Amino acid sequence: MLDFGVVDTFYQGFTSILVVLLWYYFLSGLFNWKNILKILVLAFFLGVLSVFVADFILLIMVLINFASQFIQKNLLDYDKSGILLLVVIIQVLIGNIAMFLGRMSVRGLYNVSNLMGVQYYTHELLIVYVIFVIAINYVVLFFYRRYSHKIASVSQKIKELNLSKSLFG
Repeated sequence: MLDFGVVDTFYQGFTSILVVLLWYYFLSGLFNWKNILKILVLAFFLGVLSVFVADFILLIMVLINFASQFIQKNLLDYDKSGILLLVVIIQVLIGNIAMFLGRMSVRGLYNVSNLMGVQYYTHELLIVYVIFVIAINYVVLFFYRRYSHKIASVSQKIKELNLSKSLFG
């Protein structure tokens, strides 16, 4: 594990949270120009909080989402909760892949023989990490748009058969 500085930790957390929120709002059908400011503000404040709690911030986001649903409606919206959980899980996986690719890239670019040597290049690693996160998410978005009709069909069948609660509960 590399020890990032405070600013680097903020940028890494901000990037992860921003991507999770963008995907969540997009898949929930809530993505519009009004919500972009809300997403940015939330990502900023949760990015600051991520400096103190690191990757635990994603669990905090999920718990806040659950709590707000219970407070507002006294029940859990399984569709939106399932979307958030899926997005968080996928982004954790993408983040790990991006960090691995970033470490390998930095090792290759700076001719570092071991992973401990990479700790001297944390700024560069963070830049490469952000680039890989964006690139991987772009590829996922490309395939999502390409197969969205099939995804919508499966989603509609889940709703018709009232399987949301049993699948995501």
